[in-house]
Amino acid sequence: LFCTLGFLIIYFILSFLLGRILTPLFETTAMLKDIAKGNGDLTKRIIVTSKDEVGELGKYFNDFIIKVQNIVKDINGNIIYL
Repeated sequence: LFCTLGFLIIYFILSFLLGRILTPLFETTAMLKDIAKGNGDLTKRIIVTSKDEVGELGKYFNDFIIKVQNIVKDINGNIIYL
């Protein structure tokens, strides 16, 4: 009885923790996949809600997208239309 109860408690704790870790990773993966396929919306940003490694990944991804967006704007502004 105690082993079963202990197993269930550990199961629910691990499920909760894995959900908190994997959900932001899946969101980041989906956005990167969207951009890699060529349908990326460079105005989208990842919502950063944590200060751990996953939060840092989202922050740096957002910084990267801002730089790419600015490069695209600069190129578009320098195009000579004939």
